[in-house]
Amino acid sequence: MKKIRTILAAVFEEKKLKVCAYVRVSTDQAEQKNSFLAQM
Repeated sequence: MKKIRTILAAVFEEKKLKVCAYVRVSTDQAEQKNSFLAQM
């Protein structure tokens, strides 16, 4: 009878990602204000 060999998986720690959001409006035109809301 053959023997079964168990190989344990390596355990990796979960790393937290640092994220940020960036939006901007380059002019005071009305269409740029809509762009700002769309980006958010």
